[in-house]
Amino acid sequence: MRVALIAAPKRRVARRTIFLPLGGLLLFLLFLAHRAIATAPLAATSGLMPFARLFDLVLLAGALLLAHAAGSAILRVLRLTVVRVEGAAFALALGLGAGAYAALALGLVGLYRGPLLLGGVAVAAVLLRRELGRSLHLCRTLGAEGFAALRVAPRGVPIVVILVGLTIGLTLLASLTPPHHWDPLAYHLTSPLWFLRTGWVAPIPGIEFSNVPLATELLYGVGLAAGSDVFGQLLHGGYAFITALGVWGLVRRYHDRVAAWLALALFLTTPLVFIWARVADNDLTFACFTLCAVAAALRVEHGSPLSGESRRWLVLAGVFVGLALATKYQAVYIAAPLGLLIGVDHWRARGGGWRRGLGGALGVAACFGVAAALVALPWYLKNLLLFGNPIYPTVFGGRGFSPIAVSITADVLRDRVLSPRTPLGFLLLPLRAYTTGSYEQPHAILTPLFLLAPLVLLLRGCWRREVWYALIVCGGFIVGFIAGVQELRYLLTITPLLCVLVAYVLRAAWGQSRLRPPVLAILILTALVSCGLVGLFVGSDRPVAVVLGQESRDGYLRQNLAYGASHRALTFLATQLQPGERAIFMHEAQIFYQPSTLVPGEVVIPDHINLQPMLLAETYGNDPAAMLGALQGDGIGYVLINEANIRSWQKSDPRGRLTAGKAAFERLTPMLEPIYRDGTAERPSIIIYRVPPGAAR
Repeated sequence: MRVALIAAPKRRVARRTIFLPLGGLLLFLLFLAHRAIATAPLAATSGLMPFARLFDLVLLAGALLLAHAAGSAILRVLRLTVVRVEGAAFALALGLGAGAYAALALGLVGLYRGPLLLGGVAVAAVLLRRELGRSLHLCRTLGAEGFAALRVAPRGVPIVVILVGLTIGLTLLASLTPPHHWDPLAYHLTSPLWFLRTGWVAPIPGIEFSNVPLATELLYGVGLAAGSDVFGQLLHGGYAFITALGVWGLVRRYHDRVAAWLALALFLTTPLVFIWARVADNDLTFACFTLCAVAAALRVEHGSPLSGESRRWLVLAGVFVGLALATKYQAVYIAAPLGLLIGVDHWRARGGGWRRGLGGALGVAACFGVAAALVALPWYLKNLLLFGNPIYPTVFGGRGFSPIAVSITADVLRDRVLSPRTPLGFLLLPLRAYTTGSYEQPHAILTPLFLLAPLVLLLRGCWRREVWYALIVCGGFIVGFIAGVQELRYLLTITPLLCVLVAYVLRAAWGQSRLRPPVLAILILTALVSCGLVGLFVGSDRPVAVVLGQESRDGYLRQNLAYGASHRALTFLATQLQPGERAIFMHEAQIFYQPSTLVPGEVVIPDHINLQPMLLAETYGNDPAAMLGALQGDGIGYVLINEANIRSWQKSDPRGRLTAGKAAFERLTPMLEPIYRDGTAERPSIIIYRVPPGAAR
């Protein structure tokens, strides 16, 4: 026995002696393969591509591990007690938020450069080496607990797990393809790419959304600095993973294991989650911070006065809302109802008369609000100082954004609806959300089980705190959604909270033996539908050949259904532009893959908000000669118009402004020389015109 006790540590030391150098060597070889691919031309093929993509996965794992270590250190400083799964979600979200603000600090002083970002990551890893060790140990522990929980999961759940696992695998495969979706190529990836080139987190001419809160995108820039263009896609999927942990942790804290399984299954069988998890967007980031904010607010134990730990949880809830505000402007629809809930909760718990209760409630809500405002402040103050509008370019416009552009933008966004803003339209909105689907991704839907959420009000004990927090936060966001742009993916924000509500409904049904088989059958069916829809999208991505290196990235992008026409046209235009020439785009802004010589605002003018045909026509009175003179006066030599995108946006053009602007431009085209056409003569995708030189030039 004594020999065994002495020998065990020696065996562990021997394993470390063998495996650490081997692991380091393997990682170094993967890094070399990744660098070779990152520096190769887009048109090159290489058998090293699978190893480069494997390095991207290692990069994601390292980023999440470092984020967990940083977040755990912050939670330890705050002296907040968390359990494993819930604590992992808090730590990961908090660590990634801290990393984004570290990158922002560099960008505000002109130091957002690749070597400095990667050097900062290395320094953070050294400083957090002990926390990293704890995080690695926690990963092993959570993995073992996950398998143990699976063994005692309700009967039939393994079938759902298999289908979800297949869905995750398909999503991961699609995430390894070159980015090819509109918003990432227009600003989610293009903005940090230009920040890296200039060193400054500052406005990019022609890319208005380079000025919206970009906390998530600054982390994508770290991946770009490491040479990975797919890191943003992988990290967005990573936020889905963190959110899944948060869903389990929240429900398990307030309910039993079966309810937690049901909530997790609901989240992981929602097609919209996985369809967008493969895209370098920020909606799942927003969902993650929203869920963490609600979970932290629920940890506040209201009393008179608040305990020290409750105050710290209150501040943390405000921090998460601040991170949400640093992700999307729509976070105001989360901040307002959550602040109201916190105040009312404190008022009810404190008692002592309405005046005293009101004062305490306002004080607690103010504490939450100040924490949120301080975290979000850099983004909104920057816009206020630069443009005179903290939420530039929305609502009020700002410097350099003409009143006509403000008017057009307001109309365009107001008309982007799933259902008309009428009493009947509001009633039919849930149905239209499933029958109409997303403007951007047809057939991308929420799970139909979310329609059961209102039934939670009929359950015994429905007014548990977590239930009415979820209900009111969801309600507040839905009001904002109805009043604003009704793009279906925006509902990803409240998807985790909807999962909590529906899980409680299904748990009540699960408690009745006769209803258990139907509930299980429905979950299996939704998992199957989700897997099928994700498979449909991934199939359209054609990921296998490019991930294996059998197809070049350029060849893949040229044939891509979503981006192919734009890539072919923009590549052609890049070969035509000579020094001193400029090009203006109409309904096109995807310049991520274009050479650094095509400087936005100077050499190319992207149409980021899809308003250029209307802006040109309405500014110059629909007069073709005046429009031509304006183009010549601005030194424009080429006009690229994305006809396919215009046709798509005309589906939400009830006022006819886009149709009128397009008609005005067509009266101008006889004065221009067409030099490129993609698509058929009847339905062109993209046309490029050469502008004849004028006296002003």
